[in-house]
Amino acid sequence: MAPMSHTPLTQDEAFEHHRAVTSVSGLSLCVYNNPGTTRFTFGVDLLELLSRLPTVRAIKISLPFDGDIATELAALRKRVDIAIGYSGDWGTADACLAGADAFYSVLGGTLPDPVLALARAAEAGNAGEATPDRRIPQSTVGDGDVITTSPNSDAARLQATMPVEIGATTALLVLTPACDLQRDGAPRILLLVGKIETIGASSWTYGEDARTAAIQLGADLRWGKWNLKHIDTISHEQLEKAFGDGDLVTAAACVKRMLSSCSNGCFQDLVAWASSRRCLRPFRLIRKSTMRDWMVSQPD
Repeated sequence: MAPMSHTPLTQDEAFEHHRAVTSVSGLSLCVYNNPGTTRFTFGVDLLELLSRLPTVRAIKISLPFDGDIATELAALRKRVDIAIGYSGDWGTADACLAGADAFYSVLGGTLPDPVLALARAAEAGNAGEATPDRRIPQSTVGDGDVITTSPNSDAARLQATMPVEIGATTALLVLTPACDLQRDGAPRILLLVGKIETIGASSWTYGEDARTAAIQLGADLRWGKWNLKHIDTISHEQLEKAFGDGDLVTAAACVKRMLSSCSNGCFQDLVAWASSRRCLRPFRLIRKSTMRDWMVSQPD
């Protein structure tokens, strides 16, 4: 159960919400800590109180930002005496290897056999067999990846491989859902076309276009501007050849909010549509203070 409300609840209000439900139902309850959706974060004190309610049996929480699942588990288990499980399929092996009591998988509904094998290997402490790349079929790219040309890209060869308008500053955002990428469910890969821009003290301003706040390209930090009216598709074979030739690379995106600042709301609708189909995966966050300090230090 998640603490859904029009405005974020206080810790006390969330406790009373759960207490009221458990007082009228004998069903076992799993507390769902999903701050990205609910705008509410369960504090450790609150989790301890909730764990004492008679029918609360488990907690489902997101993977820790720093990736240190073992430390978080150890801290929680000092205060909470119920099952602790994680969600976020990319962390299945890590969570199980760290000793989580459960893992709540989306991908398991699409690819149950490899995900179950991965989880069982991790539970047994077999880190080698629990490596995701050895258990789950992989595509050249993942949903939400940002693709750009490599520094040594051959423009003529790339144009012959995939007839998509792509230059040195072009960025392609993968919108095809993960399940279709991994099982070849879609004959072509859906791409949103945009442009990579240089970050400077005056170059980053909010506008009506859709933007990615920061994209790491090698040692450089850039930002992306997306053309919501420019959608392209390529085949899996074309993409694999372009990567195999060394003409394309995947950028590491570090964004506070993957795509933002579209005042007319059309892009929020696109993001909602894509998210409902597992098209957008979470990205690592970049602290606002880090971005501010970096920008102040740069020449105009």
